Amino acid sequence: VCDEIGSYDEAKSLLSVHNSGVPVIATAHADNVIDLLMRPNIRILHEACCFDSYVGIKRSFDKMKFSYTSRDEIV
Repeated sequence: VCDEIGSYDEAKSLLSVHNSGVPVIATAHADNVIDLLMRPNIRILHEACCFDSYVGIKRSFDKMKFSYTSRDEIV
């Protein structure tokens, strides 16, 4: 489990972990999946199929809102 990924070194490390067959859960700040994947180091991980899905979490007053995007839904 990794918190706040985004740097090139973190992407390299996660690629190594992924290639070893270890499943990964990671967090990163973004407004939505499209914005997230515009970040070059996150895009590297996406293109390497490191993540099967993306979950967005937004706090709205006293409630949490969740969105789910499958890797297959992203072009």
